[in-house]
Amino acid sequence: MNPQILDGRKLATKFDEQLSKRIGLLKTAGIIPGLAILLKEGDKESAIFVRQKEKKCELLGIEVVIETLPKEGFLENATKIVARWNENPKMHGIVVQVPRGDASEMREVIKLVDPKKDVDCLHPENIGLLSFSKPRFLPPTPAGIHQLLIKNKINFDGKHVVIIGRGNLVGKPLALLLLQKKKDANATVTVCHRHTKDLAKHTKQADILVVAIGQKEFIGKEYINKGCVLVDVGIHKVGDNWFGDVKHSEVDKLVSAVTPVPGGVGPMTVTMLLSNVILSAENLLA
Repeated sequence: MNPQILDGRKLATKFDEQLSKRIGLLKTAGIIPGLAILLKEGDKESAIFVRQKEKKCELLGIEVVIETLPKEGFLENATKIVARWNENPKMHGIVVQVPRGDASEMREVIKLVDPKKDVDCLHPENIGLLSFSKPRFLPPTPAGIHQLLIKNKINFDGKHVVIIGRGNLVGKPLALLLLQKKKDANATVTVCHRHTKDLAKHTKQADILVVAIGQKEFIGKEYINKGCVLVDVGIHKVGDNWFGDVKHSEVDKLVSAVTPVPGGVGPMTVTMLLSNVILSAENLLA
């Protein structure tokens, strides 16, 4: 089976054209969209993601400010910086780049972000709005996955979506997004995680399988329902090579559509994040 390749780079480029038009209208009104990003020193993986966002901001004409803080005294210093950004009318979006592993301090900082500038949709208020199907912002990675499938004519209505991973960035908000009573949703969603018994029993029932477990090449052919749509959210760099959470060499031939790594979910995540920054700026005109 030759799967349909769900090309996130190509689709993101199409979305960028729309974003550029929106930015142009804002600039005509005297508003330049601004994004502020907070990063913890030594988090190399997050630094890669931040650089991707910075490049796209430069390309589109969004002002971007990046603050990298040392681990020692991080929370105290971050609190002051976020408070300053909250009050700065030129900063329309604030991102606290959350690292893997112990992110307790980052979560505390996220709670301090003005919800109207929380373009990552991680603040408790924004998560609550999403759960009531009244989102202020759509969470970037779930929104990117959603659009990537919609634009490739993959239907969710009544389909069984199995998500591996229950994190706040992907698993939980994606489940909330796909469960909504609206067009391009209405899915039946199962969320699996490290305590799920007999994981393959669940994944083999999936019409759409989303893997966001954060472990390099964890999913092999034994977990795959033949003909399903496969979304690999994971990305891991080893030397000069990139890997996902899926063993693509043995899995891709079994599925009907698949996201590549890199070039699948990642570019759409950045695009959806910046769409939120622009939306935050546009709200000033409302």
